[in-house]
Formats: sequence, C-alpha cells, structure tokens
Amino acid sequence: MRIVLAGVVSTLLFAPSICAADILTLIVSDSGELRVSFGVAPFELSSPFSSNEFDVEGTVSIVSGPLLSQTVDAENGITSYVYGAGHLTLDAFGETDDGTFVSGGFSAATLPFQIDVEEDADDLFGGGLADDFSIELGAGRFDKALARLFEVHYKTTGGEILLGLEAIDGGPDTFSRDGFDHRGGAALDISTRAVPEPTIAVLGLASAVGWMARRRARQMANARSVT
Repeated sequence: MRIVLAGVVSTLLFAPSICAADILTLIVSDSGELRVSFGVAPFELSSPFSSNEFDVEGTVSIVSGPLLSQTVDAENGITSYVYGAGHLTLDAFGETDDGTFVSGGFSAATLPFQIDVEEDADDLFGGGLADDFSIELGAGRFDKALARLFEVHYKTTGGEILLGLEAIDGGPDTFSRDGFDHRGGAALDISTRAVPEPTIAVLGLASAVGWMARRRARQMANARSVT
C-alpha cells in the first residue's frame, strides 16, 4: 500500500502538470516599422518585440532555410519564392510580479513557406507588394526561467507570424530584396501549454490519496467479514 501511495504522490508532484493549450502573443515591431529581407538569399527578419500582457521585451530573429524554388510569371508580373525550413530565436528580459529580473531565450523551427510578389504594384511607395503570408512554427522550447515569466510550459507546440509586405525593392534577379510590413508590425503567436496553479496539483493529490485510503479500508473490511 505504501509503495502504491508513494507512486501516486511521485506522479502528481513530479510529472509535468499541464492545462489546455494557450496562445502567447508577442508584438514584433521596430518603432512602427518592420523590415525584412529576402530574394535569392534566405529570408531574414530581425526586430525588437514586446508583450501587451507581460512586462517583457527583447529581440526576435527569423532566418529561413535556402531558397527552394523561384517562379517568375512575367506576363502577370508575379515572382514566387519558396523557402525551406529555418529557425526562429528570441532573447527576452523582464520582471516578475515580485520584481525579480529574468532573462532567457526561445527557439523553434520554422516550416517552409512561400512569398508571392506583385512586381511594380505599389503605387504609394513604389516597388513590389506581397499579400499576407504566414511563417508557421514547429515545436519549440523556452528557457525555463523565461517560461516561468510568461507563465507557460517550457515546451511549445507551434505558432505563426503573419506578414504582408510593401515597398519591396529590386526584382526577380536581385540577390537580397528589402520589404516592409504594411501594418508596421506583426503579431507572433506561440502555441503553448499553460501551467496550472499549484492548488490544482495539491487537490489532485489529496483526492487520489483519499480514494486509495477508502479502497484500502473496504478491502480490509471485506477481509474481516470473510474470516
């Protein structure tokens, strides 16, 4: 009996205790302007970020894999770029509710994605336009200190960042082109798993121990009645 109870206690106290999925949103913007580069060279984004929910800020970087294919539709003036899997990293710092300073990082794989550029279609700023496209994330991982600051589990399950570009310079043959997000910033959504309040684990432990005790008492009562 002691061995069984010890196993229950150990499972509840030390196994990961995770609630339903949640979304952590970080605002990626550099003073109202968000610039990216892409072209024959890999896609790159580097920008400050902040959080509306937490007192946290830092920098985020996205670097795609190599250019997998480039399709030029000269008749319609559209150039399509497909990039391979890459990676996203962020460095963050902030304060907890009790004033403790925390710093840490996050990393995740980025999945392949496509950018379609309408060449010479931006009448306002000149250059090309790219309709909204998303860069999806694979599984990722927070430093545990940063996960505590964001109040999430350190392992993440996905996410995405949505971008739409204007004022794109260069052309299909340009090695590295610059473009700017038409909103001036973007939301980076990271799919996380929220960590429950400690009282949930305590209540679960008490319930399990109580159930085991009642079960043991019934077994002993049955044994006495048989004898």
